[in-house]
Formats: sequence, structure tokens, C-alpha cells
Amino acid sequence: MKVTIYGKRKSVNGEPTIDFNKKIYKAAIAHIPEGDSVQIVISNEKTNDQLAKIHVLIKEFAEYTGYTFDEAKKEVKRMTGFYEYVEENGEKIKYILSFADASKDDLSKVISQLESWMIEQGIVSPNLNY
Repeated sequence: MKVTIYGKRKSVNGEPTIDFNKKIYKAAIAHIPEGDSVQIVISNEKTNDQLAKIHVLIKEFAEYTGYTFDEAKKEVKRMTGFYEYVEENGEKIKYILSFADASKDDLSKVISQLESWMIEQGIVSPNLNY
């Protein structure tokens, strides 16, 4: 079993730590037999894996909701705040951002939020980190 959990490095009382989705972590370790060895990889690189994971999850989200892939992608970006408002000719226009231009941290947040929502909806998928 492979589970990828994304988080953000921070400090607590001057000590480095990683803030991550504990719900996904607990669900993941529940499926590992006690005594089994696990590998923990810590990386701060934005990866194509992150982009691929987002697209796989969006596809499954689309299948669950009945949206087309493009509709689902826009909805995921709306749900995760992946847009900004720009002013053009005196009016504010909502501009949807590109995942390809996102930081590693932003992609991690999108993945965590989308996974949490899908788990809460009861969506069963081998691509979710339970």
C-alpha cells in the first residue's frame, strides 16, 4: 500500500514539525498491520505526481457528481479557493488559477481538501488516502 500525505513545515515552541491532515493519516495507518515496516519520505519539491493525483481525483469527483471533467475541475478550484479576483474596467472578475502554476503547498492543500471532501461523501476509490 502506498499513501501520500501532504503537509506544511512549521515550528512549534521553536521545534520543527509538519502540519498535515491527521484524518487521512489515521485512516491510512489503520490499514497497516501492526509490526509492519513503513517508509516515510519527506520532500519539499512540487511533483508531477501531485498534478497527476489532482487530475485523477477530479476525474473521480466528476464521475460521482455527473459533471464533465472541465466542470468538475472548475468546481474543485472554487471549493478550494483556487481563484483570484482581478479588476478590469472597474469591475471585479473572478479568475480561475492554473494548477500548473501552483506552489507545492497550494497543490498539497487542494489534494487534502479534495480527499477529505470525497471521504466525507463516502466515495470509495483506490486513489484516496483513507
